[in-house]
Amino acid sequence: IGTGGGLTLFADLMHTPGTWRIDTLEFSDGHSQVTASADLRENTIELAFAGNFEKQTADRLFRDNRSLTGGLEGDFRTVIDRRNPVDASFDGRLSGQGLRIHQLVTDPIEVRQFSIDGRGSQLKILSSEVALLDSLVKIVGLVDRSAAGLTFDLDVDADRLDDPLIRALLPRAKDAKDKTDQTPPAADHGQPRAMAVRGEIRLNTADFTYGGVTWSPVKADIRLTDDRLDIRIDQADLCGISTTGEVEFSNRGLGFTVRPAAQGASIADTLRCFEDTPRA
Repeated sequence: IGTGGGLTLFADLMHTPGTWRIDTLEFSDGHSQVTASADLRENTIELAFAGNFEKQTADRLFRDNRSLTGGLEGDFRTVIDRRNPVDASFDGRLSGQGLRIHQLVTDPIEVRQFSIDGRGSQLKILSSEVALLDSLVKIVGLVDRSAAGLTFDLDVDADRLDDPLIRALLPRAKDAKDKTDQTPPAADHGQPRAMAVRGEIRLNTADFTYGGVTWSPVKADIRLTDDRLDIRIDQADLCGISTTGEVEFSNRGLGFTVRPAAQGASIADTLRCFEDTPRA
């Protein structure tokens, strides 16, 4: 198919009840050029993509394009299990900028730029920037998928973290209530087993504000295992006082150790800082 507006399209597809099979989809419009294929079934999505897809094309295809303000470019193949999306496979590369993700949390997540590269069971996250509630987070790292579960190793740098951002990342209260009110489904042995998730995050942030109190700067290692979450705080300064320590979340409850220390700090400046710090 060719149009006077410069769009060319070729599609070879088949539809049966419960499935869509797209053997070949090719289109170009002067801004984007894409070659793709897909197999959409009840429980799985297989997708292959090569080319680039730009905002101008998204504006042309979608009546209200709120998701793409930049462009995507890549060459990849992915298989996604709808029942357990964490178990998805990704081979190839994909990069882009100006991507907005809606309805995942309370506010849109703006992916300013990202680049991922998948080979076998490993997914490399190259220099990527995500903005939420005026906080900019930079992420670099590796995610590895195996029969034992999902393992991640990430470096995360944020310009600031605070109460509104943390609340935005938590499940919505209504969603949590809906899940609580639902009757547990009967056992279904055909359902895939949820994957175990383990890993480590090295976190750096210029400011961390919680309960009206601000630590600046903060450096911490966060380690997630099967049954616990450990946070080792290597640097966290509050009014000139170092408050390093460890925090442990587990089935047994919450445990923490804090080691306050001050060297060469002005007592007057420290007291003044505490007096100026608002109380929650």
